[in-house]
Amino acid sequence: YARFDGVAGTYVSTPDSAANRITGSITMEVDVAPDTWVPTGNDRLVEYNRIVGSAAYSLIINTAGGLLVQIRNDAGVLLANTFSVATGLVAGSRHTVAGTYNALTGEVEFFVDGSSIGTGVATAGTIATGTGDIVVGGSVKNSTSLEGIIYSAKLYNGVGASKVLVNNFYPQPYLQGDTNFTSVTGELWTLQGN
Repeated sequence: YARFDGVAGTYVSTPDSAANRITGSITMEVDVAPDTWVPTGNDRLVEYNRIVGSAAYSLIINTAGGLLVQIRNDAGVLLANTFSVATGLVAGSRHTVAGTYNALTGEVEFFVDGSSIGTGVATAGTIATGTGDIVVGGSVKNSTSLEGIIYSAKLYNGVGASKVLVNNFYPQPYLQGDTNFTSVTGELWTLQGN
């Protein structure tokens, strides 16, 4: 696992690749145990930056204790800024959370431990492509960083039964003190910050 200290500028990232440029429907899934499920700032679990500081897609724990999916198009316009009801999860507890975006219908759906906790409506459209990094546990732009543990973060091209795994942040056998590692899907991940 990777433990994050909540200090701004602390995250793990991997460089841009063709696999990260999901432009249609997407599923973002993170196995996480945050120190709190109601953070004082929006805690980014995973995001892909179309350019530095402007995420094409992201999955966030918001300040109300819910999950938030943000999706932007190539013009930087938000197609989705959709959040779930508060999860009500216990501080420090480990859960797998996910957010999906259907590019054809604009539907956003949220999951905790494989069960849907709700849906929302956003604008259908194509997700932005770019040259930025995939970032786990924080943000290149924003001042908030997760305080807690991420066991894995998976990105899938598609939603539902047809989704295909394209990126898997799985930091084993990551050793304390390591500053980078290669994940099971081949990406080189590098620790930024503390």
